[in-house]
Amino acid sequence: MYFPTVDASTGQLEQLRLVPMQIRQMKLNRASRADAEWLAELLDRESRRFGVRVKIDDKGDLVAKW
Repeated sequence: MYFPTVDASTGQLEQLRLVPMQIRQMKLNRASRADAEWLAELLDRESRRFGVRVKIDDKGDLVAKW
């Protein structure tokens, strides 16, 4: 799930928070901490060349910063 924060006056993206989810047995569940860490590492590695860093916070959400 993606949660953007946008500056209302400029329309510019300020922050992007991602909540890693998995579908199991037709139910949407939050991904495990290990899966969230794997995804954070993958996204951080691939987005660095664009000046974006992805880190995992205490809740297990991924936060993209540039």
